Amino acid sequence: MTEASQWQAAIGYWLKAGKQALGPAYPRSLALAHTRLGQQSVALQLLDEALRRIEKTEIRHAESEIRQLRAEVLFAVRSEEEAAVEMECALAVARTQASRRWELRAAISLARRWCDHGHRAEARTLLAPVYDWFTEGFDLLALRNAKALLNRVIA
Repeated sequence: MTEASQWQAAIGYWLKAGKQALGPAYPRSLALAHTRLGQQSVALQLLDEALRRIEKTEIRHAESEIRQLRAEVLFAVRSEEEAAVEMECALAVARTQASRRWELRAAISLARRWCDHGHRAEARTLLAPVYDWFTEGFDLLALRNAKALLNRVIA
């Protein structure tokens, strides 16, 4: 089974399971599947639907994650500026919710973009304090990625 057919099967599963059964994970997971299939416009529609649902219900526990995925899709298909604004929003939401995991992931993504555009000092200023907050779990992928990026901006 190819990766594309596996993602198509996953989409079919999520559609059968229905929006209610999977709660806020439904549009995010479905959007991720469409992104992996190169269907970014569909992914953006699903993520926009998820954000509308968050605003309507005021259930915000998945907001940072959804905004981060939306920013990643926007980085791939639209202006860097719009995507950066969305990623900064994901970062702000994570900070408001005191979600260090999502703050780290958003900071890595945004710092990577800034570094790629020559803004190494800004990338370090953003990422270093988030990384320094952690005292354990340095074998986790996100923390290894953060450390590698910090080494890159220092070099």
